[in-house]
Amino acid sequence: MTGTLWSSAETLVRQALSLTIFVMIARQVGAEAIGTVVLAMSLIAVFEAAVSDGAVERLVQRHEIEPLHLDSAFWAVTLLSLLLFAALVVGASAFASLFDAAQLAPVLQALALYLPLSALAAVPTARLKRDLRFRPFALRALLSLGAGGGLGLWLAFQGEGVWALVAMHLTTAITSLLCMWIASGWHPRLRMSWRHLHDLAAYGAFSTGSRLVIIADQRIAPIAIGLFLGVAEVGFFAMARRVLELLTQLLLSPINQVALPALSRFQSDASRINALLRFLERAIALTSFPAFLGLAAIAPLAVELVLGSDWMPMVPALQILCLVGLPMAIEFNTPVLARALGRPDLSLYLALASFVAGLLLIPLAATESITLVAAAILARQLLLVWPLRIFLVRYLTGQGFVARYLSLAAIFGCAAAMAGAIVIGLAWIPVQASGLQLTAAAVATGILVFIVFLLLFARHTLISLAYEARQRLGAAQTASIGSGE
Repeated sequence: MTGTLWSSAETLVRQALSLTIFVMIARQVGAEAIGTVVLAMSLIAVFEAAVSDGAVERLVQRHEIEPLHLDSAFWAVTLLSLLLFAALVVGASAFASLFDAAQLAPVLQALALYLPLSALAAVPTARLKRDLRFRPFALRALLSLGAGGGLGLWLAFQGEGVWALVAMHLTTAITSLLCMWIASGWHPRLRMSWRHLHDLAAYGAFSTGSRLVIIADQRIAPIAIGLFLGVAEVGFFAMARRVLELLTQLLLSPINQVALPALSRFQSDASRINALLRFLERAIALTSFPAFLGLAAIAPLAVELVLGSDWMPMVPALQILCLVGLPMAIEFNTPVLARALGRPDLSLYLALASFVAGLLLIPLAATESITLVAAAILARQLLLVWPLRIFLVRYLTGQGFVARYLSLAAIFGCAAAMAGAIVIGLAWIPVQASGLQLTAAAVATGILVFIVFLLLFARHTLISLAYEARQRLGAAQTASIGSGE
């Protein structure tokens, strides 16, 4: 619980700053600049997954590690990052020509520096996560986003356009790297053990493969949109998905960061794993259901108020993506569960199924509109990814669909009633009201209706969740006192 609190603080700070800064920069630079950087980062993100994940994640999951594990992982990911950095610099022009966007080449070459910066921070970050030391992450969020976001904002208001975004990404990465090294207190020695590296790679092959497929899957949409609809449409879709990702990370990342080490410690105790999963699912549903449905209801008002009328083409796609967030939220833990139980191969198979479906559906939808792309992503989530994740949880834990989702149905019903009340309420508010007044009234109405419906129809779920939360917090405090922390 202590780790979750610090992780929650770090994510809250990071996402609040990130959203504020990104919105302010987006209003200055426009959709085309956003789309250019998104296309460049789409390729870099795939390379980063190959560099920083896999063997490093094994450092968190493995019961015991030796100093040679850390040194071997550090030098391996560093050398690989330099090779991929060189490949990106050489191939940037060819990649840019695919989208008929000349500015994409120098942007990609500059952002390629992100790879070695990420690699240098990977092992120190893994050590902190392994030890459940999440306090430094909150400081990292504040400093890196403050430095990168501050520089990006200044350059955006100076009219530097896309280079404001490039400077923001690189400055954030440099500051984050410094924070992780200082906080971890670890420094590599100039040595490498092939035996220790092989031990990490044996686990990391599936984990890295899974991560690579997930990242590639996330990049299908912007690349397909860039090829068929243009860079500006990439910007609109990227902004819609960025809003969804920010909300998802705010709600789920704190738990997701703590879940892997926590579930790994319980991997031999099925009853404790099942109890923890049930608790997490209800807690997540209580926050994510109203957040996603509420955002879908107020999206037209919020986008015009926050981003301006130039960004209104993204509204239908954003509303559809909010619906994608519902099953994503309650099944977020499935890949983490598989890795914690030493079955990263199952995460890879799940990711491959999603990737293949996306490769078939999304490019076809991208020939029409970004709204249809969002609809294709929703269809894939509901018809393929969600059922597969339900089956996988049952396979790993024995929990059935009815037992898991019965307690969540009441929460969903309350959130749906809230969204309906918002839509109906907006229809009755006088049209003379300003956008800010309409949005404030909609949010207040939604919160009030959701609380009332929870007290009427989900009181038992609230009481049991609060009781279990107190128990877990008390157990964490007792363990902390017993360990002398």
